[in-house]
Amino acid sequence: MADLTTIGGLKVHFDPNAVAAVADHDADTGEAVTTVYGLTAGRLRIDETVGGFLGRIGNEQNFARFTRLNDTFVWINCKAVKVVRSPVPEEFAPGA
Repeated sequence: MADLTTIGGLKVHFDPNAVAAVADHDADTGEAVTTVYGLTAGRLRIDETVGGFLGRIGNEQNFARFTRLNDTFVWINCKAVKVVRSPVPEEFAPGA
């Protein structure tokens, strides 16, 4: 088991394999804060770097880094990917 403490002080114990993604910016607010997805229905914001968090939970090798359209990054747990599909026309901005 691993644990994290959110910026708000909530302590969460979890299986490191349950982390679906980690981002260096909050997708909803654009704020530069490490954001963890997959442990709850929402996001968990923590006061650690992405690399520090993934290294600490011992799961860094399972994640691939992707660049978002706004040039921020999200690390996706490859084991959490169940389906990959092609985008439909006009689903994303040109160049995405």
